[in-house]
Amino acid sequence: MVTGIETAGLVLGSMPLLILAIEKWHKGFVKALLKAADPDLDLDSLPQDYRDQLWNGSTADSLDEYLRRMGGEDAVEGFRGEVEASKIIVEEIGQHFRQGKEKAQPAKGGLKEIYDILTRRSKKLSFGERFGFTLHEKDIDRLTKELGHVSSSIASFVASATNLDKLAGQSAGEKSAEGMRKIVNRLYKTRDHALSLFNTLKGGWLADCQHHMHNALLHLQSDCNATGPLFQSDQEFHMLFQILGKEDTNALWRELAVVMNTDSLGTLTGPTKYGKQCEPSVLPLTDYHRTPLVRIEEDPKDLGNEVMDICPQISLAQTKDGMICFHVSNDDRLYWVRNNTPLINRKTQKRKKILPNCPTLVPLQTYLTTDCSKLLDSKRIELAIKLGCSILQYNCTPWFARGWCKEHIYFFSDQSKQSLIDVDHPLISQSFPCTVSASAGTAPEPQETLLDFAILLMELYYRTTFEDWVKARYPQVSQEMEDPERKRVYAMKWQKEMPRYADFWDVVGICLWPHQLKQYGEESWEDTEWRFAFYKFVISPLLEQ
Repeated sequence: MVTGIETAGLVLGSMPLLILAIEKWHKGFVKALLKAADPDLDLDSLPQDYRDQLWNGSTADSLDEYLRRMGGEDAVEGFRGEVEASKIIVEEIGQHFRQGKEKAQPAKGGLKEIYDILTRRSKKLSFGERFGFTLHEKDIDRLTKELGHVSSSIASFVASATNLDKLAGQSAGEKSAEGMRKIVNRLYKTRDHALSLFNTLKGGWLADCQHHMHNALLHLQSDCNATGPLFQSDQEFHMLFQILGKEDTNALWRELAVVMNTDSLGTLTGPTKYGKQCEPSVLPLTDYHRTPLVRIEEDPKDLGNEVMDICPQISLAQTKDGMICFHVSNDDRLYWVRNNTPLINRKTQKRKKILPNCPTLVPLQTYLTTDCSKLLDSKRIELAIKLGCSILQYNCTPWFARGWCKEHIYFFSDQSKQSLIDVDHPLISQSFPCTVSASAGTAPEPQETLLDFAILLMELYYRTTFEDWVKARYPQVSQEMEDPERKRVYAMKWQKEMPRYADFWDVVGICLWPHQLKQYGEESWEDTEWRFAFYKFVISPLLEQ
């Protein structure tokens, strides 16, 4: 049986090795951070006091810029505090091995000096001194655990600093900005084509019909990989039509691919699909694989008549290969493609459908209220990226009835997945009139888009709705919240409850206090610089999560 004295001797003998390991870890951490801040830094040529470079010179400027973008001055001070805390804790551990007057003196020097002191003393400690060590065993255990917590906190800063190289050096910054502008311009081009597509569809429902509603749903396609986002093509749309009868028990579905081509006619193709009747507020889908789309290099020679009424054409269309096809011209006119057109007979890879056998649509608003707790963190961030990109792609178009809002976002129910929905394929829905007198939505005036998006991010983070949070915290407050300024006040209160390490914390703050965005001008989604600022300060940080 090992006695307390023997245990004390073993622990005391191993402490110099522990301190040395901590010292090496501390050096490695600092070097990793310096390398992230300045990729061109030669670590082998660092001076003895290289830690000072964390707070001085160009490397410090890059680090400060990154930390301030993450959380302002508080983040800078918090980071410095965590680094210093690791040193203080190690020194406090060392105090338990110092004897007499030396023990009462404040710690001096660095970790290396403490290590040297412990090494020397461990070789000549008396039996009484070794026995006295057992009195501090609990304190040392506590301090070691504290050091572990601090290490984890600092490690999170290191993990977040992987993109510091984008901030170090003017040339790297310019290159990054150039790439962002290309993406933003592409997203805006998608917006123009989405508006053109809407106008084409709006003009295609001219005759009175016996249907209850025509719904058109666009797939919000924006995935991300290690190098950045893979956005919805600015010329290709994956969409579905849902036609609801007034008395029928079934809804007619069509899954379509749309190509908008500025140099030639685009196509609108898709197989027929019948599904169960769905409530207007609920919509459906399945696994999606990139749809092989028919590309037209020149105007087709065998177009049919111009389509003046989509409803009978799409409802009655029957082709030998199960496909229907329209052409969308550059002047927003639809043309029917005859069955014998060579375009129909071209060999294309059989495309995978995203429409499930029994489609049921779940609105995002409903999902936040019911099953959002089942959403994985990784899927939550991916969804935030898709919805953030949709602002640049569809804001100020009729696809969003009153500016950007979550009421128009839907998912197909999928009970086989943990999230209970097909979260990879969010849809944006728009209804078209069934009578000549009715009118489809027109381009709306922009609403409080930044405020709405900030609230949505907090809803995804907390996995509850803003309305439910207000009701729980402030039961006396009206749930209407129509006044944007009143809504903003409570959104700011909610944001203050978020921990600073939350993945959406900085983005939510920018949307609620858009000072950085306003340096690029007043809020206008038609303005090139404003859209660039939104991508840089809102979308880009989400991609770094």
